[in-house]
Amino acid sequence: MNRTIVQTCDWFRSLWFRLSLAGVVSMAAVTGFATSAPASYLAGQIVLGLCVFLAFYLLADRPLFNPVQAVVAIFYWWLGVGPAVIATWNFMIGQTEAALQVEEAGTEAFWIAAPGVLLYALTARLTLAWFAKTGVCARFLLPAGGNYRPKVLIIYYLLAVLATVAVRLLQAVGIIGLQEIDFLGGTKTNIWWVGVIAAVGSLSPFVNSSLMTALVAPWKKIPASIRILIGVMVVQTMLFALFGGWKGPLVFLGAYYVCAYVSRWQRPPWLMLAFGTVVFVTVIEPFVDYSRNVAIVSQAGNSADRENVIVNVLKNPQAFLPTRVEEMDPAIFFRGISPLAGELVRRNEPFNGKWDGYTIKWGLESLVPRVIMPDKRDNTIGAFYTMELSDDPTAGENDVYTESKAISIPFEFVGNFGWCAGILAFGLLGVTWSLWCGWLLSPARLSSHPLTPYLVLSAMIMEQSFGNYLGMFRMLLIPLLLCFVIFRMLRGKI
Repeated sequence: MNRTIVQTCDWFRSLWFRLSLAGVVSMAAVTGFATSAPASYLAGQIVLGLCVFLAFYLLADRPLFNPVQAVVAIFYWWLGVGPAVIATWNFMIGQTEAALQVEEAGTEAFWIAAPGVLLYALTARLTLAWFAKTGVCARFLLPAGGNYRPKVLIIYYLLAVLATVAVRLLQAVGIIGLQEIDFLGGTKTNIWWVGVIAAVGSLSPFVNSSLMTALVAPWKKIPASIRILIGVMVVQTMLFALFGGWKGPLVFLGAYYVCAYVSRWQRPPWLMLAFGTVVFVTVIEPFVDYSRNVAIVSQAGNSADRENVIVNVLKNPQAFLPTRVEEMDPAIFFRGISPLAGELVRRNEPFNGKWDGYTIKWGLESLVPRVIMPDKRDNTIGAFYTMELSDDPTAGENDVYTESKAISIPFEFVGNFGWCAGILAFGLLGVTWSLWCGWLLSPARLSSHPLTPYLVLSAMIMEQSFGNYLGMFRMLLIPLLLCFVIFRMLRGKI
């Protein structure tokens, strides 16, 4: 055996890592015994935990936390940690029957995810090892130092802001190139060149990721211009999250910081995670959930209506702040993927899926620009999942855009082509995702690049359809082209 296969970094041998993984399996087992969970659930949690450990072992030749490793963590979070935490919480507040339902709902998903994460880790490791030998990478994104120069970040930030302002100005004069399809801010592009301008705004996550990477350094070592930019960006993000009624920007910003912290210090910021979890569960999620429900009841038609609703909700915080422990729901952290994944496995066969490629074709269709295919369907595959997998036959019909569910790419393949295709989909992700991350960041800087936090969080796209996953690469063409132009204009001094 090649000696590099058994070389691991210190984080893999650390006590916190092994206790964290063992703790999840132990929690699942203890709660499972207490609720009389089926043996298949207990065995599934143990086998999945073991496979995740082995998957991390295969990827432990590199420091934490890189976006290739993140995929293993994300799928374990959705399918292993999620059921364990939700069931334990329900059991602790006296809802034993609800805890048992959670355990039973996602049991079958273990037997796709367990071999799947192993296959993902193996293909990812082999792909990265091969790709490192090519010497190919996006050098126009690779700073000479630990982070981008302040001048570069300011240019990126201003371009993103100008793109947003330009789209708003065009709307003000009647050029509606981006049409809202729901009050949550979902859009479709009607004018291609407006879509190009809007795509420039995708530089914003690049800036946020780089600034959070800078923030984990000792404060005195951060340049004054970067400190100012960090302050402006944080305030802007908080205002957008508050009045936009969308928790994503604020949560992602905190997650960028956590990823950057782990990459720098090779351990999680436990106190920050605990504090952030409490604030999220007790304030942010109740506010967003309540304001969205009010927007639905009041029949908000667009983002402007939503903002008016939010302003009114903020005037009465007693309406959304929880007053009892039972009102808090840890399920919000796990996207509801486990029970839907389990249902998909139950409804399909090893080599046959009932959807027969339907959502895959739909997703590929969504990649075609509307200027070429004006009559293409809106990308509402998540609503299709709602209608297909809900016990209520009318689910999603009345409000198709606000009842969007996530099942993740491997389980989309299960629904289309069967169980074995779902397992093989993990291998497909291992190859494609490793190539993408290796090219953008370079194999040598997977965990130390200023865009590492951005790509770690981008792995969350795997909760959506395969078409959305491919669409992410297309959406980054304009931002990456701009980065290349800036790189050339600055003569490589980024």
